[in-house]
Amino acid sequence: MTIYKFKDINGKEVTADMVLPPRDDLIYDDVRITYDLTFKEGNYEFNTKITPRVLDDIGAYVGDTAVYFALRYPTIQRIKITEPNLYLYKYLIDNITRNLKHVQIVLDPSVVRRDLAIGTVDMSFTDKPAIKRIKTASPETRIGALLMTKYKLTIPDDTLVKIDCEGCEYDLEIQMFAPKGTKSWVIVEWSDRENLDIFKSPVRRLERKKFYNNDVVLY
Repeated sequence: MTIYKFKDINGKEVTADMVLPPRDDLIYDDVRITYDLTFKEGNYEFNTKITPRVLDDIGAYVGDTAVYFALRYPTIQRIKITEPNLYLYKYLIDNITRNLKHVQIVLDPSVVRRDLAIGTVDMSFTDKPAIKRIKTASPETRIGALLMTKYKLTIPDDTLVKIDCEGCEYDLEIQMFAPKGTKSWVIVEWSDRENLDIFKSPVRRLERKKFYNNDVVLY
């Protein structure tokens, strides 16, 4: 495990307890670097004070951003996770279990192959003990096996949407719409340029940060 300390949006110190894959796992180095970027380098550390109650994490990887935003913004009560790479779930679930017992977690993508009763179905994408270890604030938590095609999203009030799909923002043809007067926010990592075509409604850029050779933008 790896411990990271950082401050929430109100200046209070919080702690993330993140699991690292074994060193012989091919994603070990990438996960370690990702953790450092998220928790130490502060690549998502925007200064704009926002108060989301729901996080929609599209491209959740091993759960680093789900954990980071849930601790960074203490108003978050519910997290919806979308991650198409099923191999990552043994780490993602472990990180959720370690850090997010205080929020409701829904692994519920745009396309769900089937629903599971926690601990009763042995799935190939993650181990059964990991499923049993999930204990969140809501008994309605469910796990979905993921298939990603197109993602159309109407953003409700009090929702923060994070999109980081390694460039598939364009391939997935994500279209987002926030009804007029909606209090919601979107964080996007742009792989090459700022492209507002994914928004079907007008948006206003609040902050922009450098992320490697890309930019992370808060709308």
